[in-house]
Amino acid sequence: MDRAETTLKSPFFSVAQISERLAVRFAFVARIYFNLFYKNMLAREVALAGLKKGASILHIGGGAYPFTAIYLAQKGYRVHACDCSSSAAEIAKSLVNKHKLNDQVKVFIKNGCLVDSSNYDAVWVSLNICPKERVLEQAWASLKESGILVYRKLPAWLALLGRRDVSFTGDQWSTIKIARSGFGSESLSIEKVRSYVESSKKISVSS
Repeated sequence: MDRAETTLKSPFFSVAQISERLAVRFAFVARIYFNLFYKNMLAREVALAGLKKGASILHIGGGAYPFTAIYLAQKGYRVHACDCSSSAAEIAKSLVNKHKLNDQVKVFIKNGCLVDSSNYDAVWVSLNICPKERVLEQAWASLKESGILVYRKLPAWLALLGRRDVSFTGDQWSTIKIARSGFGSESLSIEKVRSYVESSKKISVSS
């Protein structure tokens, strides 16, 4: 099976799939899609994570057009992007090559539930990944001390329509930062702090 079980049937999944396919084919669509949905979100996420230049990042659910991996690489990070779809990974490799980022971005095929994140400074998890909770739990379990987990959540108001997203907060020693978009979607950055000096979670919210 090409896409396996790592596909989330979220309200945005079909739109995202169609938009991504068009972005792969047409450069102007890619620019519009990036500016509308990725540019500000990624800027917020990078600010939340607070990583040093040259940090190593794993992106789970890179997709056919790896907007996140490309953006992070252009900001000076070393990125490995994985997707469970072999066809998506091959297209992503060609786009990375087109952007002349082969030295900064490596794309590989892997089920997100099986990825070992212990060699990375941070892990980014895409919105439309499934089973999302299992992917987050695996990424967190293998993440090294002081590592950062960044993931995206659907707007809370979609719960009124019966669409409730996974809420993952690490463990009791985590440091959590949250950024919200104008549409109500959230990006969460969770640092894996293993210090008993941290007696509770510290949460900050920015818009």
